[in-house]
Amino acid sequence: MDLAQFNEQTKGKFTEYAFGQFVRQRRIELGISLKQLSAALDKTPPYISDIEKGKRYAPRSCMESMMNALSIPSSERQIFEDLAAASRGNNYEDINPYLSSSHVVREAIRKARDNDIPEDMWQEFIDDIEEYKKEI
Repeated sequence: MDLAQFNEQTKGKFTEYAFGQFVRQRRIELGISLKQLSAALDKTPPYISDIEKGKRYAPRSCMESMMNALSIPSSERQIFEDLAAASRGNNYEDINPYLSSSHVVREAIRKARDNDIPEDMWQEFIDDIEEYKKEI
């Protein structure tokens, strides 16, 4: 099962155990042993086993190597980051620096939360950003 299918199956609502479950499932599907994945990530097999069991989270420092070892396509890397964040108590390490750097971004997120902005409005916003990116 690829990450897009996993995301669809879970409807993007990830538990703290989903990341480890996906890593284990993907590793097995690819025929990669725990020892091989551990070597690729420069971690011990028990450490990777703990990640797969949801006892540890994958540190940010090994995310790129893990995505490469598990052949996560670039189109699915954001989902992989979200899945990993769920294992870290929804700590989104890839976007926290951006959130921390702008009070306007934090205010927008809080207003969206407080006003229960639906996903279709967020999608329109994302589409507008993509259009803006094309124009500059």
